[in-house]
Amino acid sequence: MSIDSSDSLLELSNDFDQLLIKEQNYDVIIKAGDENDVQEFRVHALILITRSQYFRTALSDNWARKDGNVTILEKPNVSPKIFQLLLKYLYTGVINFDSLDGTIVLQVLIAADELYLDSLLNRVDNHLIRKHAEFLRKDPGQILQIIFKYEPCSKFRDLCLKTISFHLDPNDESISKSLPPRCLQSLPLFNSLIINQKHFSIITSWIEKQDSNYFEKRNLPYSFSLLLRASRDGLSSDKFHNLCDNKGPILIITKTRQNGQIIGGYCPIDFKPGLNVRHNESWLASQDSFIFSFPNNSNSNHLFRVVDSQKAIYYNPTTCIGFGLQDILLNNNQIRSLSDSSYSRVTNVLRGTHNLEDYEVFQVIKKL
Repeated sequence: MSIDSSDSLLELSNDFDQLLIKEQNYDVIIKAGDENDVQEFRVHALILITRSQYFRTALSDNWARKDGNVTILEKPNVSPKIFQLLLKYLYTGVINFDSLDGTIVLQVLIAADELYLDSLLNRVDNHLIRKHAEFLRKDPGQILQIIFKYEPCSKFRDLCLKTISFHLDPNDESISKSLPPRCLQSLPLFNSLIINQKHFSIITSWIEKQDSNYFEKRNLPYSFSLLLRASRDGLSSDKFHNLCDNKGPILIITKTRQNGQIIGGYCPIDFKPGLNVRHNESWLASQDSFIFSFPNNSNSNHLFRVVDSQKAIYYNPTTCIGFGLQDILLNNNQIRSLSDSSYSRVTNVLRGTHNLEDYEVFQVIKKL
């Protein structure tokens, strides 16, 4: 488009904006809002029916009432502030979304859907996708109440749920108090980006020494509270120990980059330095720890229970966590298996060094 054409379109848009502001030669009065928040807008039928399928029907003789030569239309379900924004768009093709907060943008989306303004809907969707994290951070309560009430917000709602799942733990009581009930019901039961609910059922059964008869996923005796996600919190050993030490039983879940294999371990005791520390190294005793893997993110599995309980868990502040004498050792973005001294035959399946796509650590909490 040439510069002259752009200037001409801008001038035309400004002229139509003045027509809306000055209300000259209007032939339609629209009453927007209800109760104590009502405003009359004096507008022009030709512009409305040209720009909106909704108004082509609403301003027809079968729908609207007349007062002399003026058509009267009422829109009690749209606030004056939102309706003024919609009229400005219909007259000028312009809405400055960057000047609006998230709740207002969502109300524009809902009203635009009712008025069949498809081009505006696309623009609002794009803006919400670009700004969703910022809107959630500034006003989460109002945003979530709106998106779960109105179907036009479904695309934005799905995006918000993914964001909430990534950053928050649905088992956190403070979250359950602040989110709408429908939002809580829509969150995944377990906050993992690596394993699914079936995996949690299998692992829970292993914790309870049930190696084949698995729990139903909504009838588990434990809850799993996310302590660390490497892609969110970082890979350093310092971060691991700050977030995961002295938290009681913990579950480690890793996903390999090469083939998506899931490798993990269960530490049933407080993860902290052992009694005999030498060169930063110490071991913790446990008869209930285990190592496991799920090949290629499937529900098929390998389980390795501890055989040398005195060296079940390896602690070193310069690494993340280990099981046995490097039966598996997690550090930074790698997990390796170099022996099977404490967990029988683990190297038959896991031997070698595996680069990781991500890993997660969960606090395992016995339900009362």
